[in-house]
Amino acid sequence: MWLKIVKNRNIFMLIIFLLAYLLLFSSFRDGVGNYWDWSFPYFSDHLTNYFSNMSLSYIPDNLGNPLSYSSNYYFRYFISLFGYFGLAPEMLQYLLLSASAALSSFYFYRTHKRDSGNNLLVVVASFVLIINPAVFYKFVGGHTYYMVSLAILSGLYFYLMKNFRPNIKGYLALSLFLAFVGVQIQFFVIAGIMMFIYFILHKEKFRLIYLPLLLIVPILINLPWLSNFISSAYTISQVGGGAAFGSFKTLTEATFRDVFYMSFSRATLLQYFYSSAHFAIFALFSVMFLVQLYLSKFNKNRLFIVALVIIYFILATGLLQSLNIPYLNKIYPMIREVGHFAPILVFCMLSYLLQIKSMSKCNQIVIVFSLFVFLFTNLTAYWGYVKLPKPEYSLVRQNFEEFEDIKRNDTGSYRVLTYPFFNQYSLNNVKNVYARGRLINNSGWDSYIMYSGYEYINQNINSKDYYKSLQYRLLRDFQTKELEELNVKYVFDFSHIYQTNYEKYLELSEIGYDVDIIKANGDFIDSVASYPGVIKISEHIYQLPTSTPRLSHPNLTFQKINPAKYKLHFKGVKDVKDLNFLQSYHSKWNLYLDNYQKPCLAAESSKECPPINAFYQSGDISYINKEPLFDSTHSKKFNYANSWSIDPNEIKKFAEGEYYKKNSDGSIDFTMTLYFAPQSYQYLGIIISILAVLVAAVIIVYSKIKLREYED
Repeated sequence: MWLKIVKNRNIFMLIIFLLAYLLLFSSFRDGVGNYWDWSFPYFSDHLTNYFSNMSLSYIPDNLGNPLSYSSNYYFRYFISLFGYFGLAPEMLQYLLLSASAALSSFYFYRTHKRDSGNNLLVVVASFVLIINPAVFYKFVGGHTYYMVSLAILSGLYFYLMKNFRPNIKGYLALSLFLAFVGVQIQFFVIAGIMMFIYFILHKEKFRLIYLPLLLIVPILINLPWLSNFISSAYTISQVGGGAAFGSFKTLTEATFRDVFYMSFSRATLLQYFYSSAHFAIFALFSVMFLVQLYLSKFNKNRLFIVALVIIYFILATGLLQSLNIPYLNKIYPMIREVGHFAPILVFCMLSYLLQIKSMSKCNQIVIVFSLFVFLFTNLTAYWGYVKLPKPEYSLVRQNFEEFEDIKRNDTGSYRVLTYPFFNQYSLNNVKNVYARGRLINNSGWDSYIMYSGYEYINQNINSKDYYKSLQYRLLRDFQTKELEELNVKYVFDFSHIYQTNYEKYLELSEIGYDVDIIKANGDFIDSVASYPGVIKISEHIYQLPTSTPRLSHPNLTFQKINPAKYKLHFKGVKDVKDLNFLQSYHSKWNLYLDNYQKPCLAAESSKECPPINAFYQSGDISYINKEPLFDSTHSKKFNYANSWSIDPNEIKKFAEGEYYKKNSDGSIDFTMTLYFAPQSYQYLGIIISILAVLVAAVIIVYSKIKLREYED
């Protein structure tokens, strides 16, 4: 068996790449750490929440929001499956990163193994594809999804350059690559540009009849999250607005220099892991590429790569934004960051070097030596990065265990407020490492609360909104009354686990200098503990004396089905009363009258029945054709939530006995469903998406079988 593997060079090289990255990232077996955008569950059973938190068209994030762009929809589902096997999350992430890196290098190697006369050059370049400052940038930034998309893009590039044939099988394969490459959403643009330039230069492989497949199939497969845009539950302008934190127009000149030296965006910590000497070496790599570009003769493949470099460079530097194209500028904030294109620029530069078959032996030796120096320089940074102090995940889980008990014992619909406030947290039991005054190893998201299954108050506050934030008001006034209207039931004190580094990332010129309040040293928790009626559940958990229910009406008992659906049971309704729903206001929250059902059994101290937590219930798609009731009375409550006026006379217009039960005192009992209408479109989108994948796969397999029969 092993002899067969060694003889099969492709399998052998894949194993070599995988073992190499398993070794390089070996310290990740104990967890990546707490870095900038890194976020991954601490608990194995939280892995299922990795998908369920954002699986429906309405998600419980913050005060509830429609699902935005979620191009990693199926990838998150894949990760969530490991939650049923008890695999430690840190081990899963280690394997995921290593496998993604290995596949990227492997497909790059397969693309170029016959392009260059020097096999060593190809192997070294395949490692440099990952071991370079551009990809290191993504590690420092914490972009896990990027590594997965890079592996898929490498596979797409290999397929285009080596295996693509202009038939239905070939175009369907390209459409599947395009559908799944967007695990990191910017790769839809990156891969789309790659295909566009390829067909311009290879007109002989372009087939107009198959072109719709490249558009329709990716859209159909991504319908589970695109459905919210189709149904207008979410808009393109909201996406662009959420991603826009500034303009790159004034940084164009600096960006030219940063790309040349491979220091890239100044928003990351890249400059703190490399010295000026390192960046000088990276500049030599850029010079080497430019020299080879000047000396070599163009053919289609080299022209293809040069065109990609130019376009990706324009996108990376923000030059496109200066054209001020209205519709394009709405989505441009998502792709403006140079870090999204930096690894692709290096990818293209390496690919160009390997395609110069006429390269002299002396030139090959120079390039191999240069890449070795480049590789070694980056390895020092990688090893330094992975050896930085990181948390002991078993201890982190132990610290958070007491907060898990609340969720097990209280299954109601409520929110929690966590303290310390403001995102960018350090774990207290991890030694901080600084480089030139900047913390480089221990500052990131609260990965516990994100995947815990709790609904929580968002701590990710833009510095411009600092003074407007709930957190600032709480720290300033110590008044918890406002929390009642937000459906906050518990306050979790994480100050023995976390401290915030928020003040280190503020633009003080924008918000002033009142930042001492952020480091309140527990004053807020003291105020919570002393608040009249507060119940201290444990050393770090406080239950507020009053909390407005998620749904409130004098005659209501309700049951949560999922974040997009609630079953409402009204009993003894005589007069017009308001129904309040404490989720962010959205016009597409609708009330539908159901056939009368007996109320569910609620707890003695609550009007809420135990939740069902069902992803789908029979008949949910049929809400597309149903007319909502009381839609004209739908309004805002508490300046953020939803409210309707429930008039029993409107219910009496329907058949008695079937839709409502009349009581002896003249009051009525009836059942309604509170439903986020776009959810029905998402269910349709999921069905269509799965069918699209199956049909495409069947056609590809069938075409392959028929081709073999023809060849035989």
